[in-house]
Amino acid sequence: MKYILGVSAWAICIFAGVKFSAKLKKRESALELVSLFLKSVRIEIEYSSAPLYELIEKLASGREFSSLGFVEECRNLLESGTDFPTAWTSSLESFKGVFKEEEIERLCGLGNCLGTTDVEGQTKILSVYSEYLEEQEKKAKKKREQYGSILVYSGAFAGFALFILIV
Repeated sequence: MKYILGVSAWAICIFAGVKFSAKLKKRESALELVSLFLKSVRIEIEYSSAPLYELIEKLASGREFSSLGFVEECRNLLESGTDFPTAWTSSLESFKGVFKEEEIERLCGLGNCLGTTDVEGQTKILSVYSEYLEEQEKKAKKKREQYGSILVYSGAFAGFALFILIV
């Protein structure tokens, strides 16, 4: 019975390490994808000058940003008659577990800026936000590379120590 408990504790600790490592990768991937999304919005605004709700509709319909749930949520809110800044801010709630609070606040600020200036102003704003997210992505990648495997090994080591203590 002790062995079963010890092996279970070991497996749980390894799983926890893997889960924390995966969370770092998820954050990095999400930052990269949102940065690409903002670049796509910038390009669409620059070349088509379409209204925001049309851009969101177009980008939400595509496969490349389907894993960004907030894009679909934003589109649904816009279709129900919600104004863009409110729809954008509400849809970003899904990133609370992935992004830092500061990043979410900045993205919410972006939603308040889009559609309030001319095309040139909007493209500049989107470029600034894309650069910010790219910088955050680089930091997230560095952190994942630095701590990702350490978390897995730490979980395995902690699990082994628990196994020894239990058995």
